[in-house]
Amino acid sequence: MTEKNSAERSDGYVSIEISEDKMEAYASFHPSTGEGQKLSMGQAKAAIEANNITNGIIEDNIVQSIEKCNKDLHIVNNVLIARGYKPLKASPEHINLKPEFFNRSKTIIKDNGSVDHKESSPFIMVKKGEILGKVFSYRAGQNGTNVLGETIPFKSKDMQIFKAGENLDASGENLVSMVFGRFLVEGDQISVTEVLEIGTDVDYHTGNISFAGDVVIEGVIHDGFRVAAGGSIQCKKIIKNAEVLSRGDLDLALGIKGRGNALVRINGAITTKFIEQGNVESRAGITVSTSILSATVNTLGKLIMGQKGIIVTSKIIAEKGIEVFNLGRENCAPSSIWCGISFVENRKLEHLKTRHEVLLEKISALQKKSDPPANLIEQMASTAENQVKEIEKMENEICTFEDARIIVHGTLYAGTELKIGKYRKIVEKDEKRVSVSLDKENLQLVIGPIL
Repeated sequence: MTEKNSAERSDGYVSIEISEDKMEAYASFHPSTGEGQKLSMGQAKAAIEANNITNGIIEDNIVQSIEKCNKDLHIVNNVLIARGYKPLKASPEHINLKPEFFNRSKTIIKDNGSVDHKESSPFIMVKKGEILGKVFSYRAGQNGTNVLGETIPFKSKDMQIFKAGENLDASGENLVSMVFGRFLVEGDQISVTEVLEIGTDVDYHTGNISFAGDVVIEGVIHDGFRVAAGGSIQCKKIIKNAEVLSRGDLDLALGIKGRGNALVRINGAITTKFIEQGNVESRAGITVSTSILSATVNTLGKLIMGQKGIIVTSKIIAEKGIEVFNLGRENCAPSSIWCGISFVENRKLEHLKTRHEVLLEKISALQKKSDPPANLIEQMASTAENQVKEIEKMENEICTFEDARIIVHGTLYAGTELKIGKYRKIVEKDEKRVSVSLDKENLQLVIGPIL
């Protein structure tokens, strides 16, 4: 700091201090004593010149301080009388992401304050059209000047520069996702991918998975977890007692070991090595290379087994037919095979039957009352009659694909229940290399050689 006096001590005077960075100057205004000369603007300017202050002078502060000092005859201390201009940093073209995209995980807290690990996720999902941040053009820098008039060169802003990558539109003032997908940051590259790649198991580390595109899973889908995809799913290990839903295909390198409660619903086709104790549905078709054991399997397409593929103790509905090596096994409970119908329509039929049974029970309960409500019973009975007609109609129309066949390249074991449409047959003895079809003329199932 420097200090210079503008007059003798009996006169009023101004002392000035300049900050170390030379960006600010402060003055203390001292009143005159005795017959000394009062402070004036000239004295203040002389002090300013003596300190080489040429830039950013705040005259209003000086005038007001002189007036106050002369009036009150008290020192007016530390008044800001000059301020320099800081340099404006140059700003490169850059993307300013929203703060939430720097948080790499989503943590869901339950009402009791604990973390819901199944619903929490380390992935950031974005929607099509979602704004992820702002896009800023290049802004030139501007030099600064201190109170002594010295130039302070500008610098460039030190910031991380992100580059917009796959499926991002940075052409306007906003950074916009062009697809539904996962937001990724890899070095200085940001992108949205339509494929969610999970390099581990689906468990408490990943939480449940819900993704609009394709999902690739390197590990196991563990008990109690859910994977839902708007695209296809590829799993390179097994599905345990989990829920797996997909609008696309399901490709399993190993298979499903569901222990009874696994639920797999796929709009597309399923390709897998085995299915054990799972509930599996496909609207397209299912290919299983080795075995189906104690499972419930439904498809609107065909069920195709591998060269030595076997079905044991399972319930199968395959609208377009089945091709298998062995259907059944010695000393095992028989399977039930139903072809030629839509499992979706059959499910509607079963739900209608259930509602009909519940309605009949309610009618019976009302009829047992001491004063049964006749009008209500009559209305419910009419509804029940309509349900019966609807059930009969659906049962008559249950066969949607009469040409469906059950082809067994190995052994068709005795006891197996076979159905095509509404026609049923129990296999009485083991059969070798046979094809089961509907005899439309005699309205019965026939077992014949593979043609």
